[in-house]
Amino acid sequence: MAGVHDIAAALGVRLDDARPVPARHGQRRAFFARRDGEPVVAKWGLDEDLPEKLPYVAAQVPVLRGRGIPAAPVLAHAPMPGGGYAWLQPRLPGRPATPGPALLAELLTLLDRMRDAPPGAHRSDHNVWVTAVVRDDLAGYWANAAAVGPAARALCARVRAWAAAQAPPPPAHDYVHLDLNLGNVLTDGGRITGLVDLENLGVGSRAVDAARLAYEWHTHGAPGLADFVHYGRSCQGDAGWRYAVAHEVACRVGFRSEHTLDLDPATQVTAAAAYFDAVHAG
Repeated sequence: MAGVHDIAAALGVRLDDARPVPARHGQRRAFFARRDGEPVVAKWGLDEDLPEKLPYVAAQVPVLRGRGIPAAPVLAHAPMPGGGYAWLQPRLPGRPATPGPALLAELLTLLDRMRDAPPGAHRSDHNVWVTAVVRDDLAGYWANAAAVGPAARALCARVRAWAAAQAPPPPAHDYVHLDLNLGNVLTDGGRITGLVDLENLGVGSRAVDAARLAYEWHTHGAPGLADFVHYGRSCQGDAGWRYAVAHEVACRVGFRSEHTLDLDPATQVTAAAAYFDAVHAG
């Protein structure tokens, strides 16, 4: 497993005052550090597609920032001699977001600014991914959830049938973060100051990110869920929203990684069912 000195050597930089970022383990590691006195985050991952993802993200960040989205730049990236991939980013100001009326308005504006990614080669086509996850269980999320028990199987069957009642929406060409939870949105003084963890940035429908934000809003019990539902439906109509919501439910109940080891699967199913009932009613 890579340490901060291994990451620094691979990137050809000197990092001082390094300390591990809490809750990073398994196939990903991250460290807070300083480079030339400036705060940075040094990261390492074993994902096989990181050598393709990071150059794409690095190239798109200036476009996002030009639209007023404070996306974290990629200062350097390189393969690790012992395996894996390393990258360096500035540590942006702010703390993970918490729901509120001001943040709701800012998030909807942020989603609008991700509309219409520029043409060209894109690393990840989330149109294909979302449809394949929902209809064909490409990632095995539905199968993982089914193993939790009868309640999970019933929820999965209901959500998949609801989505499959509509044909998949046509491809969209917006930027999609794919993991737009509140922990990846930094705020300071009520304003969004950073958008981080962009490694899965690709193209698809903004409804996918809206569905994730709706889940976050619902689990916090914050007013404004209907705004995300309305926004999600406006992106690609009812079909696009159904597939986005079904994808979100699949991820919540069936995604397995080192970051989900401490989560109780039955609790996740209960939360996902409540979310689905809420957005379905909306």
